[in-house]
Amino acid sequence: CQMRHRVRAPGRDPLAQSLARLPTGDLPRDARRWRCAKSAPHNRPARRHELLLQSFPAIVGLLCTIVGAVIFVGLSPALLLVPVILVFQIIFTCGVVWLLSLVTLVVRDVQHILQYLMFVLLIVTPIGYDRELIPPVLQWVVYFNPLYYFVAAYQDVLVFGRWPSGLIVGVIAVGSVASFVVAYRVFRNVKQIFFDYA
Repeated sequence: CQMRHRVRAPGRDPLAQSLARLPTGDLPRDARRWRCAKSAPHNRPARRHELLLQSFPAIVGLLCTIVGAVIFVGLSPALLLVPVILVFQIIFTCGVVWLLSLVTLVVRDVQHILQYLMFVLLIVTPIGYDRELIPPVLQWVVYFNPLYYFVAAYQDVLVFGRWPSGLIVGVIAVGSVASFVVAYRVFRNVKQIFFDYA
């Protein structure tokens, strides 16, 4: 597969041209580069054992957390909900990563902004403190924070040994599936256009 690099004419933004062609269904001309890049050896899909090795710390951490919950809280039927919450968390994360990967191609500083945004989200997420300690004026920040619902579900199951409320489970399920579906459709429709821009 022979890759060709196109010289861009000055004053012509390829992203604007590609977006203008999108309603007509006309894809970028050099979509061939996408297929060539996918077949390149350094971009090959990760093998199964590589994925398991990368996931090993997370798997060990999850098992240690469950064992600690059984020891300190006791064996509870609510522990059966941990894998379900984890699956929804992975689905939600995939959706967010798909969207952010596209935005990062256009706005390079997003990766630096995310560091500070995650720090702020961790502060406003009630992990080491109770939600009731937050002033009523700032309660809306908690409810608009997607991390709060996952943290609250994990706390209910692993720390308190009880079932999470239906509202929390519903927001997790609906938000995760919506994030995944919307991000997948957006990513599938514009990935070649943004690859042409990159």
